[in-house]
Amino acid sequence: SGKIKYLGNGLFEVVKSKLTTLQVSATKVGMIAGGSGITPMLQIIREVLKREEDGTEMSLLYSNKTEEDILCRDMLSELVGPKFSVHHTLTQSAATPDKGYSTGRVNRDLVTSHLPGPAPDTVILLCGPPGLVKDTCVPLLADMGYLKDNVLLF
Repeated sequence: SGKIKYLGNGLFEVVKSKLTTLQVSATKVGMIAGGSGITPMLQIIREVLKREEDGTEMSLLYSNKTEEDILCRDMLSELVGPKFSVHHTLTQSAATPDKGYSTGRVNRDLVTSHLPGPAPDTVILLCGPPGLVKDTCVPLLADMGYLKDNVLLF
């Protein structure tokens, strides 16, 4: 984890320590957010979408306890288009079938179905509670073959 800055056109700068800065480039960005972890994701989504020349493709897997807990739901729906997609999963209530939400915690099937697959030009951004990010997503993504340097934690 470290400070992550989006420089545009799929280029991220990650400050790992005072002495270590890493640049990671991607054409596809997968995002996994839980609850208020949506905040940094929204900043990047808006930044990419406001740059017409930026061809970065983004996919968001957004986990919440209940449908009522989904922050910025309407805003996220309005941002969906050729460069951005969102899928919701609910961990403590049944999903409403007509909305296309999933039920359950983030898992291999959800990642496979809704995020870009492991590749050198794929970056995965993570933000949310430790149970989601460090206990679930980091080991899952490593097991699925995502490059460690391309999995970025807010």
